[in-house]
Amino acid sequence: MRKALRELSGWGWLLIGLLSSGTAAVGCTALGRFAIPQFVERFAEAGQPLPLITQLFASSYGLAWLAPPLVVGAWLAGRARLSALIGSVAVMLATPLAMFAAYLPLFKLGTLY
Repeated sequence: MRKALRELSGWGWLLIGLLSSGTAAVGCTALGRFAIPQFVERFAEAGQPLPLITQLFASSYGLAWLAPPLVVGAWLAGRARLSALIGSVAVMLATPLAMFAAYLPLFKLGTLY
């Protein structure tokens, strides 16, 4: 009975990790592909560069897609709780960074014109 519960809980940890890391990856991709390019046009019209953090995010938002395979790898290695931790850390780091990178140009837009 205990073994069956352990196996079932392992699937739960995997699910938590995949949902968290997948949410982070989809959110970063949405901001990187749809929101940031609009700022690039505005700043180019004004002849100003984007803020450095936004430039870095725009060129590397796809790295968020490394988290789901890491979650699966940790789970396959027998580290079920680590897989959930990786997913949770991914969403806790990627989401604020993506939001900051997306909103920073808004704060600087007022100084362009």
